[in-house]
Amino acid sequence: MSKNIYQSEQIYNYDDLTARLELCNELQKGLDDIAAGRVHSEEEVNAMLDTIFEGYNLK
Repeated sequence: MSKNIYQSEQIYNYDDLTARLELCNELQKGLDDIAAGRVHSEEEVNAMLDTIFEGYNLK
């Protein structure tokens, strides 16, 4: 049985809090990538996606 934490009249269980923490960590990684210049242009992303989905009729 998981323990509940009561905050602002909402109940958060351990799994919910863990998922929220993981999301926050992933979002921070993305922000760190942006700040460090580890980004791709729209054209680069479109080219990568075209390569990945080359054999599919998606249009």
